[in-house]
Amino acid sequence: MLAALLRAQIEDGAITTRLPSVKTLSQEHGVSHITAERALTTLRDEGLIRAVVFQVSKNQRHDRDVRSDGTPCADRPRHALQASTIPG
Repeated sequence: MLAALLRAQIEDGAITTRLPSVKTLSQEHGVSHITAERALTTLRDEGLIRAVVFQVSKNQRHDRDVRSDGTPCADRPRHALQASTIPG
């Protein structure tokens, strides 16, 4: 089960900061996006991970931050999942 694997990696200290994206998890573990999302939801409900919001600077923009006509999109918050500090 993906949630159990990620839980063990968090508890062992293998994952201490930002978690891989749903897309990355699904590709690396051969599961559907829904399965990856459910695993992350389970860990979030358990308090092992939390969502963080960060602002992307103009220097960190990617192709997807540009409209089809070539004009840049406004800076917007990004969301990521991060391992919570585990007591003990």
